[in-house]
Amino acid sequence: MRKCERSENEKEKIDKQLVRQLKHELISADWMAEAKFQDDEKYSYFVRASQDIHLPKDLKVMVGLLCSPGFDQVFSEPLIWKDIELAHISSLIPVKIMTHTDEIIERLVIQSELCIEGGDSREDLVLKQLINSEDKFLNYIRLLLQNEPDKEKWMAMEKTMVNGRGIGGLDWKMPIFEQLMIAASRYPEQLKRIDQLLKKLEDLDSIIPKEFLELWGQFSVFAEGKA
Repeated sequence: MRKCERSENEKEKIDKQLVRQLKHELISADWMAEAKFQDDEKYSYFVRASQDIHLPKDLKVMVGLLCSPGFDQVFSEPLIWKDIELAHISSLIPVKIMTHTDEIIERLVIQSELCIEGGDSREDLVLKQLINSEDKFLNYIRLLLQNEPDKEKWMAMEKTMVNGRGIGGLDWKMPIFEQLMIAASRYPEQLKRIDQLLKKLEDLDSIIPKEFLELWGQFSVFAEGKA
C-alpha cells in the first residue's frame, strides 16, 4: 500500500507544464525511421528525431516497436534495434513519458518517415503469411464474403471456433459455393473483393487451391460486372 502511495505522490510532484512541453517537443519533431537489410534476411531498424529533445531531470522517454512489445529503449540518438523481421517494422513509433521509477505519465504514438532498404514489401509479406495454407485461404474468402470484413475478428477465428460457427454469424460448415451464390445475387461487391485478392496472390506467386479456381470460374463474371 505504501508503494502505491509513493507512486501517486511522485506523479503529483511532476510538473505538468514540463510534461506538456516534453510532449509537444516529441510530437512536433520530425521522426525518421530507417530499416537496413542484414545478411540473415532480417533488418537493423534505426530511429532518430530531427531536433534535440530536452528531458526534464524527473522524466525519461522510452521508445519501442509497435509490433514487438517488450523491446523499449531509453531515448537516445540514434535508437537501434537489430534482427527485426520485416513484418515487425512500422512507421508508427510508440513513445512513453515516464518517471525514473517507471511510472507512465503519457503514452504517444508518433508517425515517422520510414525508409526501408530494398523497398517496402511489408504488405505483400503479411498477406503471404496470413494466407499460407488452404484452410486459411478458404477462411479469408469467407471473411471477404461478409458485408463488413474485420481482420481482427478473422485473426481471432483461429483461436475460437464454436459449434462450427465463426465470425459475423457465418456458418463455417456452409459450402463456399452456397456463399458465393448468395453474394452473386445480393452482394456483388463481395465478389470484387475476392477477385482483387486472387489477382494480388497471383502477382505474389502464392498458391491458390485448384478446386477454388475451378469454382471461381463460375463467378468471376459477376465480379467483373459482365453477368
